[in-house]
Amino acid sequence: MGSRTGISSELKPMPNHRPTLARAVTPARPLSVVLVLAATSLAPPAGAQPADLAVFREAALTALGGPTDTLEYTARGWDACLGQAWAVTEGWARWELTDYRRIIDYRAGTSAQSAMRRAGLDPDRLGGCGAQAGAAASPQQTSIRADAGFSGQLPIWLTPHGVLQLAEAGNATVATTSTGWQLSVPVAGEGVTYPVVADFDTNHRAERIRTWIDDPVFGDMEVVAVLGDYREFGDVTFPESLTLLQGGLATLELTIESVAHGVESPEIGPARGFGGGGNSAGGEVVAIGSGVYV
Repeated sequence: MGSRTGISSELKPMPNHRPTLARAVTPARPLSVVLVLAATSLAPPAGAQPADLAVFREAALTALGGPTDTLEYTARGWDACLGQAWAVTEGWARWELTDYRRIIDYRAGTSAQSAMRRAGLDPDRLGGCGAQAGAAASPQQTSIRADAGFSGQLPIWLTPHGVLQLAEAGNATVATTSTGWQLSVPVAGEGVTYPVVADFDTNHRAERIRTWIDDPVFGDMEVVAVLGDYREFGDVTFPESLTLLQGGLATLELTIESVAHGVESPEIGPARGFGGGGNSAGGEVVAIGSGVYV
């Protein structure tokens, strides 16, 4: 089942800071980036009060129906191509998703996903990512290995059970706020540390989970999971709506149709990236100066 932390050996809690990117200036190497590591506080909002992490985590798991090592959910909705917008203030090119299915092993840090995917969900706004009028649906399959980088594992951790699994690894903090709780978890990967911040309501249910990853265009890009409409799926309580935003615009929107826990761990193929950000394969980070990395 893999590591008991559910995080690869590269993803260990570290001191609080997150990467900030500066774009490369050499035209011949458009994907080269320089990481500037800046100390960043994960302090809770003003007026928040520290709370007991173990008590909070137990209550949050109970609100989901109890802890689980594996989870499967099916859905319908759409995903989008990061970087392929019609205008800077409008959304990315969208693809329709049906028969969506994801299996997650939280302990192993692995996942497998499949769907039927069709380009051209917006017929009056085509172009980019192969979108074209009259496109037919085709099978989609992706997988996440335990040794994938942090950005490649985001579909695992940006879920209610996933962020609580990260918190079990240690160095997490939680504080009460005017609207519930805020959980903060620094996670190390690819030579830098990524902050994961989750806002919970008064019922201990995650409403928003956010982090920041390095992207060659956006630089220090925020990724946000918005979770809503919690309901019971058998003995599991899970959000009925799941939306991911990158660069301020949605890249995935799902309506959850079924959820099951305690399922068989997924069979995993090659590692895949997530939305164009970060180095999902866990590539080398090289120091080129004091606090400056490539």
